Amino acid sequence: MDYCKRHWKKIIFIALLFVVFLGRFQTKMPKRNFADFHVNYYTGQRMLNHQNVYDLDGYRADGMANFKYPPLFATIAALFALTSERVAATVWFIIGFVLLIVFMNYSGRLIFTERISYRQKQWVYFWSLFLTSRFYMQNFDQGQVNFLMMTTLLMGIYALSKQKEATAGFLFGFSSLIKYMSAIFLPYFLFKKKFRLIAYAAIAMVFFSFLPALVWGWGHNLYLQKQFFPYLCKTSLDIYSLSDYANQSLFSAIVRLFSPYGEYKTALFHLNDTALFCIMVIAAAALYLSALVPSKRKSCFRWYKHFDIVDIGLVFICAALFNPNAWSHAYIFLTFGYMAALSYLFSIKIKDKAVIALLAFSFFLHSFSSSFFTELWAGELFEAFSFVTWGALALFLCLLKIKFFPAPIKQ
Repeated sequence: MDYCKRHWKKIIFIALLFVVFLGRFQTKMPKRNFADFHVNYYTGQRMLNHQNVYDLDGYRADGMANFKYPPLFATIAALFALTSERVAATVWFIIGFVLLIVFMNYSGRLIFTERISYRQKQWVYFWSLFLTSRFYMQNFDQGQVNFLMMTTLLMGIYALSKQKEATAGFLFGFSSLIKYMSAIFLPYFLFKKKFRLIAYAAIAMVFFSFLPALVWGWGHNLYLQKQFFPYLCKTSLDIYSLSDYANQSLFSAIVRLFSPYGEYKTALFHLNDTALFCIMVIAAAALYLSALVPSKRKSCFRWYKHFDIVDIGLVFICAALFNPNAWSHAYIFLTFGYMAALSYLFSIKIKDKAVIALLAFSFFLHSFSSSFFTELWAGELFEAFSFVTWGALALFLCLLKIKFFPAPIKQ
């Protein structure tokens, strides 16, 4: 009750947002046949009927997009398929909204220091959500799973900050089996010599892989597990997925810049597949290694025993950029980086003009989307030229500036 009395304005604001967004969802989503959530609901129905959910021809025959998640999430989808699709989609929306609040709350617990006032913290929350609002709305509109993956991953990082490695490992394992890009953090913690954490995460992934067997039986679960990885590679790493103008991954940007693939002719050069692959590996390695290289500069953030806040923000951005199917909704992973950059600015009394410029440039690029240019060629062209990718890279440079060349801390 004391918390409600102290924060009643925030609670009312969140409640109003919930009512507005839920009303928008109930009005819009049935007209779109519940978008990507419809695929998950359909998959849940197939699971209940003991059908193969990695049957590419079967999904195409029914006019469905590919289901690209492991048997664990297919089992979760089956729970939603026990009720009507509208009820299931509404429950999924509510879960996503709650997970977003949890993510923002625990991100603040990790990032904020005593140098930031309560009022400044609220501005960090507001501006972080504002800068990523396009991506959040796409997740709500599509019924995507990113809220669940991102929040459980962040909770794992928070558990690690409290030196609870077993809890952190199981949260990492669960998040990675919901959507594999969470595993991008494991090499970072391997570099930090968190071997027990890696071991717990591996145990968790094995445990959660076998968990669906309790529902579907050992034979059917083993069959699905064998089908999943080859199916994922076939539907995610093909050149058509990588060259799709809506795909905003780093790899897709490279394909569209240096190859003849793609609907829009945006290539500067036409390189062969081997050269493309080499550029992808070099670019990804350069970005990831920048998160591993330690900085000797004094940070305005608190230092945790196992990681640095800016490094975590950098790896979060890599999780979006390295996703081979990084449609725009994947870029909610930028939120932590935006929060870190804004907290840094408040900590130094907003004196770093380079960081301000990079943040503004990042948001400027993210503002150009097909959703803002409906039925016009411009929106697709902005995606073909990878505006979202370049916006994420601008934020990446912003965090590198904070990491290696921070402004002096004002006392």
